Amino acid sequence: MYRHDYIKRLIEQLGAALAAAVGKRRAGDTEQAYTEVRRAYAALDINPLLLRSMDGASLARSLKEPRLMRLVARLLAEEAHLLELRTESQAAYAQRRRAVALLREADAVGGSDSEEAAEASKLRASLEAELSPYRS
Repeated sequence: MYRHDYIKRLIEQLGAALAAAVGKRRAGDTEQAYTEVRRAYAALDINPLLLRSMDGASLARSLKEPRLMRLVARLLAEEAHLLELRTESQAAYAQRRRAVALLREADAVGGSDSEEAAEASKLRASLEAELSPYRS
């Protein structure tokens, strides 16, 4: 019960921080958007540098909950957008790859409603399309 409440609260905090980051980015305030991304990482209690060193499978094992995996994948995708705006293309590419891997792991575990799965599938397709020019 306590773990469920904790996960629910964490998902709400991450969702709010992610929505704020997207809003700030769309308003042209990339620095504030990046601050919101960092706030979301802080809510996760994961050091962003450690997160950048983890592959999708390791990150999925640490998160355990498929809904949380999908939300963190959205956070990684948003950070990738911000990194592109900062012309940090290699870091953006790595975050997109990490997000795709995390979405694959979440799909393998399952545990989502159809609307959430459809949204995650659209995000994954979008990220894979953004990654395709880098593949040969």
